[in-house]
Amino acid sequence: MPQISTDQLFTLIPVDPEALGRLMEECSERGARRALAQYEADGFLTSEQTAVLLGYRRPDGSPNATAFKSFRQRNAKFQALATPFGHRLRWRRSDVERWMAEHRRPAAVSPTAPAAEVPPCPEG
Repeated sequence: MPQISTDQLFTLIPVDPEALGRLMEECSERGARRALAQYEADGFLTSEQTAVLLGYRRPDGSPNATAFKSFRQRNAKFQALATPFGHRLRWRRSDVERWMAEHRRPAAVSPTAPAAEVPPCPEG
């Protein structure tokens, strides 16, 4: 058994094994809940879900797979974010959102139209 010197900065406190077991169980349960929440928030998206997230929708709201495929072919860096699952691709939500933030396009600024002159009100 190693000797414990009296000049150490910490104090050993005897702990009831049952209390220690409950504490460890509680901590592991909290950790598991946190990991599960992180997994659910940062889960993998299908190509249809990714298309909708990026705004590739048809007028009826369904994903526009053709436009999304063209987008992936034009953007090799985005395509590289995909993870193959069999014959399908999946994207991690956090990767897609980070890519969107890094490649945000500035809002289109329309040239200001000249102000229309309003004729004065007739007096009368």
